[in-house]
Amino acid sequence: PLLEDRTTTETTHSSEMISPSSAFDLLKSYHLPVADYKIVKTAEEGLRAAEEIGYPVVLKIASPNVLHKTEAKGVRLDIGSAKELEAAFKEMEGEEFLIQKMAPAGQEVIIGGKKDPEFGSVILFGLGGVFVEVLKDVALRVAPVDEEEAEKMIGEIKGAQLLKGFRGKPPADKEALIKCLVNVSRLLIDNPEIKNLDINPLIVWEKGKGCLAVDAKIERFFSHQ
Repeated sequence: PLLEDRTTTETTHSSEMISPSSAFDLLKSYHLPVADYKIVKTAEEGLRAAEEIGYPVVLKIASPNVLHKTEAKGVRLDIGSAKELEAAFKEMEGEEFLIQKMAPAGQEVIIGGKKDPEFGSVILFGLGGVFVEVLKDVALRVAPVDEEEAEKMIGEIKGAQLLKGFRGKPPADKEALIKCLVNVSRLLIDNPEIKNLDINPLIVWEKGKGCLAVDAKIERFFSHQ
């Protein structure tokens, strides 16, 4: 019910990517922390939005069908001034853009979800970047998960040591991470039309400082009329 807008993908007629703003709104409705953002259509609107949000900001193409924005030159990070933002707009082509608050560095993790034909909604957790893409270091569960199960997921990946504190780095905020996993699993159960969900990265800071979703992609099934 919360996934209202429709942007049909070119590759399939039975599922669609929802817009970035709808994806973020859905996450927020399940108490998931999301970086401040605004959707704009022009550089002028973007400059106003950046002033409201506060520099540094990120500029992204807001099309739901551009899945790998970095490869498509559809994202510019750490823009520190109006002059830099204007230059970034001139280099980027699109109909809509997302201006987002640049998040401080932290440990990047991924929370994913998918509809499995046999098990139903499944939730995934792992460290971001090469840990997911190359090492396939992830934990999987059938949704929903409770806090105890979410903690087990965090502990069973090979990269768990990085979250516990490594080479002088403080431990990550495990409590905030557990809460995110539980809330995403509830979101998946409540919205069975979700085919795929990808929060990557979710940035986790040190204990007591929480976490923040800075990118989210959601694909949903829809029924033909």
